Amino acid sequence: MSKRILAVLLICSTVLLLHSCTGIIGGVDTYGSIVVSPKVVRTSVGQEVNLKYDLLKSPSDASLKLVWTTDNEDVINLDSEGKMEVIGLGKATVIASVYDEKKNHLDSDTAVVYSEAKKLFTLEGSFEFHQDLIDVDPESEGIFMATRALRSPYENSMYWSDDLGESWDAKGTIDSDLIIRNLDISGMNSDHLVVNYLDRNIGDESSLQAMGLLVSTNNGASWIEASDPFDETEGESFDGIWGVSYSTNDENTLFAHVRLRIAANWPNDEAFRLYKSTNLGASWTQVHTFSNYSNNYFTQSYSNPQVMYSRASYNGGFVSLDGGVNWKFNDWPDGLRFAAISASGVLYGILNSDGENVLMSSSDHGETWQIVLQQNSSSGIAALDTYSEDVFIAFDWSNRIWASTDRGDNWAVIGPESGNPWKMDGSAVSIHIVADNETYIEVVCMTTKEIWKLRVDKELYF
Repeated sequence: MSKRILAVLLICSTVLLLHSCTGIIGGVDTYGSIVVSPKVVRTSVGQEVNLKYDLLKSPSDASLKLVWTTDNEDVINLDSEGKMEVIGLGKATVIASVYDEKKNHLDSDTAVVYSEAKKLFTLEGSFEFHQDLIDVDPESEGIFMATRALRSPYENSMYWSDDLGESWDAKGTIDSDLIIRNLDISGMNSDHLVVNYLDRNIGDESSLQAMGLLVSTNNGASWIEASDPFDETEGESFDGIWGVSYSTNDENTLFAHVRLRIAANWPNDEAFRLYKSTNLGASWTQVHTFSNYSNNYFTQSYSNPQVMYSRASYNGGFVSLDGGVNWKFNDWPDGLRFAAISASGVLYGILNSDGENVLMSSSDHGETWQIVLQQNSSSGIAALDTYSEDVFIAFDWSNRIWASTDRGDNWAVIGPESGNPWKMDGSAVSIHIVADNETYIEVVCMTTKEIWKLRVDKELYF
């Protein structure tokens, strides 16, 4: 046999040895080449991730060196073996590089890690969160929340965060005889807080009687009892403050929604009255009385504070375009509940009935409504927020996040059922968009037991 034929056979047998000893997968066919899998990893803070890889070398070859690096150490800790610990929200690229004994670079491959979820707070025991007991101010990165005990010993624990939930400052408790029903942060000054309460010793929660207001101007460090907004007239009696909120353009102005009993025909006849205070509840003036309607929600437009809305339960809504002087009633679709108002004043409502979950919008102050999202599912939409005219985030009863960046024409589903390794405990309560840029949307969402921060990377979903 000639020397040339022997040389060819030797080369062929060496190549076969290299291939058979490394279990080549995915096209690794050059000495020192590497393939990393999976290419995309979706995970959450606190998880550990191990990437798989295929590296072509002979069994006895110890000269090749594999080096792992990342472009974002704020998202992952990466050791020399390629093991990752997820430490922050965001996107990180992991690079696996192969070098020979002379430190010559032979090959590299990458994987992209998306850290999408971080648990911020967990309630233990009999406490629960409620949708009216949290408010978020994205401008100051402030979150104020109160917890509600479901059984004795009753207490209302209150917490504040000035970094969107990364750390919390306990604000103590409010008298355990008081049931905190809702709270609000002034959008003009995050130190200004107001809560609405029910006294267990005077009334019961089902009757909604004996309710009052507490105001804080130092971020919950101390509270002052506001004066009673109700000015009783003949044939009327006070039946509770159903809601309280700050004006969108004045840190000292409050609005209170009061329900009245009409003695002549109770319980078939009732009214709601809107009151306004320009001195943090020291004194009040009447704005308007809504007769024969169960009005239990008031909101004011941020883009135009002269525009106000008062929703009549499942019947429709009132709108004022002149700061509350004159009001007009508009019929809404049966069962529609108010969800959000955009920066430009577009209204959004949620309708859950007969297995259909519909998100609707109105750009004419509630006179007409259009369908934005229609979902055939037993899992209804619990909460909605909008950051701009294009970006919507919805939270359904299955704790899935629905995101749209094109005014609701297309939606992406983010949640455990879409492949995420994280899962929320409790039922959906509220959701708040806290950041939106070209790369991602960041939201804070609350269930009855937990608070989470989520990051929706647009290149991954849209």
